[in-house]
Amino acid sequence: MKHTTIKQTLTTLCILITLTLSAQVIDRFPHVESFEGSAESTSWEVCHESNCIPMLGMYPFVITEDPNLSNDGSFFLESHTYTNNSQTYSAMSSVYDFSCLDQTEFSFYFIAGNNKLQLEYSTDGSSWNNIWTSSNSNNWQLENLEINFLAGMSYIIFRFVATGPSSIDFIKVGKPGNTINLSFGYDASGNRTNASLIVSLQGSEVIEDRMDESNAVTITQQINVFPNPTADFITVSVASDKPAQIKILNKLGKLIKEDDFIFEYKFGFENLPNDSYLVQIEIEGIKTTYKVIKVR
Repeated sequence: MKHTTIKQTLTTLCILITLTLSAQVIDRFPHVESFEGSAESTSWEVCHESNCIPMLGMYPFVITEDPNLSNDGSFFLESHTYTNNSQTYSAMSSVYDFSCLDQTEFSFYFIAGNNKLQLEYSTDGSSWNNIWTSSNSNNWQLENLEINFLAGMSYIIFRFVATGPSSIDFIKVGKPGNTINLSFGYDASGNRTNASLIVSLQGSEVIEDRMDESNAVTITQQINVFPNPTADFITVSVASDKPAQIKILNKLGKLIKEDDFIFEYKFGFENLPNDSYLVQIEIEGIKTTYKVIKVR
């Protein structure tokens, strides 16, 4: 009989409780927004240039497509072109639920003038508190904020407020360091029907769908995909002599390449556009999917 520790039980219960919340609540971490797609697909309140409408004096950021200017893939957020200094633009997140976290970090890339971009948070949706103000940056700069004072809270909203031209990309929210998050599905009788395992290792996101989470972790530890991001090719190495199947897909799930290999496999991205891609590796029935970024 498999024993479950008290800590594991509490974690599972905490995950099950958060499943009852609204679909707009984000409670799976790390949560990453790279804005690779339409405004409708992002969890942040943003819009496209063609239909941005000012609301209550706050002008939403727009999703811009430019692989030469983006830090991650092809898309990023930028504020409107300013016509006067009285305009203010904002990008607002969905609700985050940190009730299952004891540590929390918020990281992102930005380009902004000195004091022209601020990050704020709210615990009630009406009053806002500043937690960061931009320094001057003409190129993409990484900002990593420790926000442990928000850990354990179940209702947190973030927003970026710009009073000058600003750009934002690759927002990552979650627990610092390597993380493993488990969530389970159950039928009407209370029997477990599936498990979802999300593993974050050294900045790469891995998604597993397995009944046996311990076996999935073992397989995941055998796989290495590098370099990521890449400008030309990736190498997939597997510390096992078991046959492996690899699939390269674009971000919409369209198959680009499918092949079989043992130990090591190389794939060239040099003829593909800058974007995010999915690398799916299957070993002994366990599918592991890595997100790989092609850069110039």
